[in-house]
Amino acid sequence: MRRNPPERSRLMTCLARKARVNAAVTVAVAVAALVAVTAVPSRPASAAEPAYYVRLLEYDVDAFYDPAIPELTVRCRVELEALVPHSRVELWLNKSLSHPRAAPGSAAWTKGRHNTYYLAGSWQPGERRTADWIYRGLPEDYDRAQDRYWGRATAGAVWLTGPGHWLPCPTSLTDWSQARMRLSVTVPADWLVFTLGPADDPAEPPVSIPVDKERGAGRLTTWELPDDDREWHTFYAESTPEDANSADWWVAGPYRLAGSGETAGLPWAVWYLPQWEDMAPKLADEMAGIIEFSSDVLGELPDLPLRVIQVPPEQGGGVTWCEGTLVVAAHGTRSKHGSFRIEELWTHEVMHNLAYFGDEGWADFLAAYYVARTYPESADLQTHAQRTYLLKTIREHGDLAVRDATERHFEERTVPEWHAYVYVKPALVWHMFRGVYGNEAINSLLRALQHETPLRDWSGVPWWDKFDFYAELAERVAGPSARAFCERWFDRAWPLDLALEEVTARRVEPTAGEPAAGEPAADEPGGQDRWAVSFAIRDVREPGVPPASETMPWVEVAVALAGDGTGAAQRIVERVELGPEVTRVMIQVPGVPEEVVLDPTRWLLDYDYSNNSAKVRVPMTAREIAALAVRVAAGLAGVLVALWLVGRRPKVLKAPPVAGRAR
Repeated sequence: MRRNPPERSRLMTCLARKARVNAAVTVAVAVAALVAVTAVPSRPASAAEPAYYVRLLEYDVDAFYDPAIPELTVRCRVELEALVPHSRVELWLNKSLSHPRAAPGSAAWTKGRHNTYYLAGSWQPGERRTADWIYRGLPEDYDRAQDRYWGRATAGAVWLTGPGHWLPCPTSLTDWSQARMRLSVTVPADWLVFTLGPADDPAEPPVSIPVDKERGAGRLTTWELPDDDREWHTFYAESTPEDANSADWWVAGPYRLAGSGETAGLPWAVWYLPQWEDMAPKLADEMAGIIEFSSDVLGELPDLPLRVIQVPPEQGGGVTWCEGTLVVAAHGTRSKHGSFRIEELWTHEVMHNLAYFGDEGWADFLAAYYVARTYPESADLQTHAQRTYLLKTIREHGDLAVRDATERHFEERTVPEWHAYVYVKPALVWHMFRGVYGNEAINSLLRALQHETPLRDWSGVPWWDKFDFYAELAERVAGPSARAFCERWFDRAWPLDLALEEVTARRVEPTAGEPAAGEPAADEPGGQDRWAVSFAIRDVREPGVPPASETMPWVEVAVALAGDGTGAAQRIVERVELGPEVTRVMIQVPGVPEEVVLDPTRWLLDYDYSNNSAKVRVPMTAREIAALAVRVAAGLAGVLVALWLVGRRPKVLKAPPVAGRAR
């Protein structure tokens, strides 16, 4: 059984999420604070007044892109409505675009600070203002912290995945979803333009209209076409707040279809750029596996065709439009930020579309879970990359609780290296949950989340603040300790550090009745020694931090045994129940122990792995001591014999001096 995805509320959730991660929109919000002296209402707002003082009513956009130059030319009409009285309205435009000029017959806007433009004059509630601008340039949104382009226009492709990349943005507004949108984009005839929204058949190319070269291109204005033999065509899109679509995000390029199919009842298609044709079959082949994995662990999936669009590698990963359209980087990894394989980046974006609860931490966990099941040889490297990135960030910037970091990032943008705290840390927490409570528990939790998320009323709840909901369902599938686990790791920044101490070993002497019938004794050829390995596990924690045992009922310990002379080695793994302070453990192993390792599969988010392993100092057995004594005695006897022989050698007599010879 499949359920249709929640309608507008889910779309708005996704739009708000992805709009806020774009650096261009971040700058617009920051500009709002910088210009607050002139932009805020002229009188204090009452509690009943809206948080923002303008409403964005409509974008009417006519764009022309020539990749041969390359350059984007835009005519954009923006209509705004006042919500409270104030003295002027301001718009912000990406600094990579030229100073806009007013279209014929429209009012000129004055250049302000920080790439803002304003229209002065008294503005009363209900009054409307219009900006009608023409501007050009190569829009880009470079994220220096992550070394990636959320949006960019190049000679080979255009991906503008947020309104702040290329449209005038009110500095007092963050909800772009309430605007109507009319868009036309003219590009060369061998290019396609994709906009946001579900496609009944994702393998069908978007519809376009050829341009009459004599009349020129353009809907709001006439673009002069280049004087060459190229043909041009125009793509149109419209959206309203009621649509599951938005035309303020678009991707364009000389796209071709790499492959399509239907998996678990979901149609899908992959579109690629010729420059990265070698990666297209890989991406198309991966889609079936990702959807099958999603169906297996989530159960019911939304009835949502998926259209996957490849973009150049400098995009750095991907971005989803949540209603079936997503862009993914052609290749590359982001191991610095915890992504070891390109398949993990692709899966992350697919999960935003298929998991109803797919916030960034869950999407990262599900992507790593897919890698662990599909590419088990890379599972340890994947989690190691994530852990290394997170712990490095914690050393540099301090630790943050997941809930606090997420709220501060999306509300205030005051979290340094936020990807570590918002994406990677919650993913590692869920990885730890899987290790502690098992695959059955995590799969039950995933299915419960997938089933119940659409049934809850999320009005008034930020999309990123569902941690109490996660804890509720975790308790249902794994018991009260699972709720405590979630509360510890999401609501607090309490580090976990388990240390291995006092590692010793002794040989276990055979007792009466040993060995079993038919087995050689330990001191006979072919016999096997048994050793008792003792050690302590200390919960290293600061005062006031509750013991790890409250949320971590057990930990795995591995004892590595010496090889048998053929290069083969054995490792004994056991689960140890944790105590509140120091847990003392004794494990019997069938061979000589060489090393003890705490948490060998790295399920735990331990903040210091340097104290998680220790070599075993093995005491000598009685037989070994006797053999050593024999060897020492034999050596000593040899030395004595040699000395006796030296003493028995005849002495050399010297001749007396001859008379008359000088001495």
